[in-house]
Amino acid sequence: MVFLTREEAKRWCEARGLKVTAGRYLHYEPDGQHCITVGLEDRPSRVIALADYLMPTWEEAPFNGALLWIRERGIWGDFSENTGAMIVEQMRRGKGEQEPLDRRPGHLFRSEELVEMHSYFVIPLLFGWDAFLVPESRDYFVFASHDGVAAVVSRTVEMAEELRQRLRDWNPQEDTSWYPRFVESLPRFGIAATGAGRLACPATLKGRPTEDGVTPPPTASRGPRVGRRESG
Repeated sequence: MVFLTREEAKRWCEARGLKVTAGRYLHYEPDGQHCITVGLEDRPSRVIALADYLMPTWEEAPFNGALLWIRERGIWGDFSENTGAMIVEQMRRGKGEQEPLDRRPGHLFRSEELVEMHSYFVIPLLFGWDAFLVPESRDYFVFASHDGVAAVVSRTVEMAEELRQRLRDWNPQEDTSWYPRFVESLPRFGIAATGAGRLACPATLKGRPTEDGVTPPPTASRGPRVGRRESG
């Protein structure tokens, strides 16, 4: 396991065909992006299970390692933030990392570190941090958002459909507006229609509209928001 600075994480992503915006959002080339979203449920056990299904652990997709990039934290109340930060800092120190999370927000896992990857990945899902999971040698990445949404962005229609089937118990939705808003200069993403027809975008889901009018799925109550802290 290797801990990376923001610039090192950026270079790792770019070496694998990903673009990184000035705001530290990932994307593929404009003509090759397909996105679905799933809502992060209130029950921790379901969130932990979802973390497993978002990772390449099915039979046809062995785990070859991955990058977990904590993009932003400190969005919710101090109690939640301090608890999550303490857990991660202690886990990092157990691996010999003395630099704070804000200074080295990237976590690069080897193929034999699947359990470690899962353990770290559930933290941003549970505590409402923004984070990217980029599996090695796979044509997709995951963006976990503090809005209570996980966006799964694929390079190909085939990968998007494979992931949609894998995540069917979480009612995946086609996303043509929510994640693309973070990459403003790019065309809207899409996913090929299935036999059941096109999926609804996150704006049709229940929840509070964000400042730009996009409505995310409902999230667990995490308390009042506080000042944001950029980790990566």
